[in-house]
Amino acid sequence: MLYCGDYSVIILEGKLLYRDHKKLTSTEIKYTSNTSSYLYKIVVGSNNISFRDKYNDDIDFIRSSTKSNNSRIRCEKSNHGIVWDNGNKQILWKYIPQDNLTDLTPVWLYNPYYNKCLYAQPTKNAYVTYEECIDNKKYKWYFINIDGNTYFRSAAKENLCIKVIKNKIVLGECDEKAIMKYTKASKSIKNNNKCISGIDEKDDPYSQYDIRLSSCNRHDEKQMWEMISDISDIN
Repeated sequence: MLYCGDYSVIILEGKLLYRDHKKLTSTEIKYTSNTSSYLYKIVVGSNNISFRDKYNDDIDFIRSSTKSNNSRIRCEKSNHGIVWDNGNKQILWKYIPQDNLTDLTPVWLYNPYYNKCLYAQPTKNAYVTYEECIDNKKYKWYFINIDGNTYFRSAAKENLCIKVIKNKIVLGECDEKAIMKYTKASKSIKNNNKCISGIDEKDDPYSQYDIRLSSCNRHDEKQMWEMISDISDIN
């Protein structure tokens, strides 16, 4: 069990549970897409975290590219969450209670050139595209900050963020590949010094509305994503 004062995390009857000691509530943490799994223990190594069953087989597994003897699961009291800190100031897995997003406002990521918003089906590895802006959680994002790193977390699915996997922009765990920097002046979303950009021209009848990482250009309208908190502000 990890005890964090006002809250704790425990494994009970095969489930990973978050317990709020003030509200006296218990919430299951969805750490894997395998809904039939029975969690027995969590093993933290110098460069990995493994969720294992009673046979010591991995249910789910996350690896870091670097090793550290300080790798650990710890409390993140600023948002009442828990995180896996790989010991190198990188958070590669985390859980933040949904209630602690109530003081944040979800936003649409709106591109005026396309007159569309970033969108994704709330499933792991779903592609992020741009679509007609709709008042629906699939089109909304929380811009969150954990230990100095910022992420765009889906409003439709807890613990899924915009991330880059093999140059594809998808939804996935909010780990080091999901770290995104937003620059308000240029309205750019940057990952590893490249910017999220549309591909096609706005009037392309064959466009699939795909996005990619491109060399940053503050004059490129395909790379400009405005944070909009009220859909009525989108013309």
